[in-house]
Amino acid sequence: MDEIRFELEELDFDLDRLAQDPGAVVRLDKERRALLASVGKAHDFSQHHFSDLEDPERPGQRIANLLAHARTTVRDDLFMIEEIQSDWAQRGRRQDWTNIAKGPFVTNTEVWSGLILRRTLRCCRESRNSPRGVDHRQHAKWLEQRAAKRRPE
Repeated sequence: MDEIRFELEELDFDLDRLAQDPGAVVRLDKERRALLASVGKAHDFSQHHFSDLEDPERPGQRIANLLAHARTTVRDDLFMIEEIQSDWAQRGRRQDWTNIAKGPFVTNTEVWSGLILRRTLRCCRESRNSPRGVDHRQHAKWLEQRAAKRRPE
């Protein structure tokens, strides 16, 4: 599982490799899903902002294992990504992962935030409103601040 996660992360930064083999992400994700399905118990994190809402993809069931969410708005022709947040990762860090399941991607902030950012950008692209631009400065600023905190002085 860790090897698949590593390869997926590498594809995020190696656009040439991704261009040579565009199906790699789909194959790796399929392999990852098969491995997860073979595990006896799935991760269960149901204490997030949307845990009381019904899952639109599974009628009658609540939303569970929500990795993260984004808050967006459209202002004029600009798609604004206001916030990207993971309640799961936040609670795990606060409790030092004691009694909190470590699901895929959730322990690596750069990875889960990148996944949500890419998904949000895809949703923007597929939007009927077709905004002419995207702004995610707050998220970029936060990532820069986080990286600066990690740098040795």
